[in-house]
Amino acid sequence: MTSRDPSRSPRRPFLLGAATCLVLAGHLPQAQAAPADSSAAGALARALQAAPSTPQVAAACAPAGQVLQGLGQVLAGMGTAGLDPGEVALVAGLSSPDAMAALGLDPEGALALTLWSPRADPVGVLTLPFGGDEAAAQALLTDLGARVEATPGDSGAWSVHSQDGSVTLARLHDGALDLAFDGQPPQSSGLPAVDVPLVQGLPATPGCAIWVAMASEDLPAPQALKGEGGIAGAAFVPFGRGGMGLLRLRPASAPPQALRRTPAAPVLGRSDEAPSLVISIGISAQDLLTDPEILQAAKLSPSHARKLLSRVNIAGGATIATFGPPQARDLVAVVPLDPAQGPVRADKVVGRIARLARKADVAVLDRGEDSLVLSVGGTPTHLVARDGRVYLGPDAERVAQVSRGEGRPWAGDDELAWASQWPIALWSGPDGPLAAGMALSMRAGIRAVDEVVEVGIQVRTDAPPGMLTALLGAALSQGGGLPVGRGARGGDGAPAATEEELERAVEGIALAQEVQRSIGGSYLELPAAPRGLAQADPRPVAWTADPAWSRLGWTPDPPETAAVFWVEVGADGQSYVVHAATDLDGDGQPARYERSSTQPMRRTSPEGVR
Repeated sequence: MTSRDPSRSPRRPFLLGAATCLVLAGHLPQAQAAPADSSAAGALARALQAAPSTPQVAAACAPAGQVLQGLGQVLAGMGTAGLDPGEVALVAGLSSPDAMAALGLDPEGALALTLWSPRADPVGVLTLPFGGDEAAAQALLTDLGARVEATPGDSGAWSVHSQDGSVTLARLHDGALDLAFDGQPPQSSGLPAVDVPLVQGLPATPGCAIWVAMASEDLPAPQALKGEGGIAGAAFVPFGRGGMGLLRLRPASAPPQALRRTPAAPVLGRSDEAPSLVISIGISAQDLLTDPEILQAAKLSPSHARKLLSRVNIAGGATIATFGPPQARDLVAVVPLDPAQGPVRADKVVGRIARLARKADVAVLDRGEDSLVLSVGGTPTHLVARDGRVYLGPDAERVAQVSRGEGRPWAGDDELAWASQWPIALWSGPDGPLAAGMALSMRAGIRAVDEVVEVGIQVRTDAPPGMLTALLGAALSQGGGLPVGRGARGGDGAPAATEEELERAVEGIALAQEVQRSIGGSYLELPAAPRGLAQADPRPVAWTADPAWSRLGWTPDPPETAAVFWVEVGADGQSYVVHAATDLDGDGQPARYERSSTQPMRRTSPEGVR
């Protein structure tokens, strides 16, 4: 965002870096559905089809006006100090759809970003939906770079020369303005082939569609999932609250048939205390033990599976509820029994479980007519059989209450409707482990559609719409290839040793602060991290920080740094100063820097201090 000395490292075009932030962020107000041919998924599919080789990362967002207007709000909140007049005009031009149209941008189209090398020196193409003519395109490009040159003999093509000498190639074609940066895309990338149907299965509603490809050796996943050639995934991040995010993967091996079945309705418990998390398993033991893919993965023979099935008559619809923080390990499971596969009367169920426990060397600590106490991993587990169900958990009183059906149900109509779509589903309330300390309710699920595994995620909140940005605040400050988002290290992994590298981290903190103010109304004061100023030395250390830093959503990338960062906030919460310091020569005299909410970073220590 700030003007830089031309002798310093390359500066990406202003719009490129900022638009990438929004592509990765995934927060915007609710919008009307876009036509299928201009949806994010459709634009992403077209970008992948046009790519000369498989990109590592690609994304498209539609309607673009939603993205660009949100971008303009963030940038306007950061102030215009350090921007040249063209960049100031560009920020103003993102304030409304009409202002965008005046720049030649098409707010109803899709914005796309394709990256072959998304990290230190990104190679890629940013595609802007453009409804203007060549003159409008050249005017916009002039705002992005210091000098624009038309390509001789090639109508609608330009070279955009930045102040640092870097060149971005621009081309206007078919209602789009392409900006190709840092060289030409490779003809071969060694990644899995582009899977267009995977992308086309994403929702056509307003939001961002994302493609990620990884080589097999770079992916810590089971071989059955990634295969020899690696794996690619497609994801969708919706605009607005309450929309469903979706992740789609095509594994090397066929997904289990059990994940393709219509799930059984969850058998819900009741309790006085609301659970922090509920998991619904709509798959029965018979579904699992007759599934060829599962038997093959588990190396079970059909005869062994039949033997297991004769001893386990678990029906679909089991639920597991957790209470309190995850480390408390306080849970209750409700397991329905299938009368067609085995006994359901309480005394017979208890007898069968006791026999199975002894065969498995699990100690039976106590036994009643309809209850058992087993020692599982040295911890007593209480079990009650009642009305064709088994209730079990470590807290005897809680298990007894749930088995009696006392208290409030673990789910409402919305959760039941969600569970009906996913063989494995879960939901968490505002106090649950998935809420990350925010006022969020979250739902997730997994299923298989044909040969594709889908994971759905839905976030709901009564907080202002900006709360969703907080969940992805790290993406705003750590987006791959952004000048402001690479943390306190350079691209080669060395500790922060130059002002340019330190400034990237400071700008990331500043941008995250602006997002925080848009959410909570004020900036965050933050203590020194990852260590105190007096402890600074040339050695990079792992990032550890006060929990307040987690609220900001920023960490260095990679997560080790030799620098120290802290933030002071004005009494009214409407101004801040980011402080950074390094002691790279170990003499006990740190080099210190400041970046205020209105001014770019500057050195406050003498030039000779490192």
